[in-house]
Amino acid sequence: MDRAGLLALLAGALEGAGAGIVWAKVNTFGSTAADVFCVTVPAELDARAAVEQHLLEVLGASVDVVVDEPVGD
Repeated sequence: MDRAGLLALLAGALEGAGAGIVWAKVNTFGSTAADVFCVTVPAELDARAAVEQHLLEVLGASVDVVVDEPVGD
């Protein structure tokens, strides 16, 4: 679900977890937000898991899908 400040919340959570945002695609369809981010994470083995965990903590129950496959090159 979309909500006020969602994009800023996501971007701040990614930055706070040490991810770099390469690009973002933001769409809103009525009350549904579809925000896609291309991010870079530090090379440490657990970096991706840490970013995912931080996002889940920030978003709570509003997370519908966690994509396990990288998009793009």
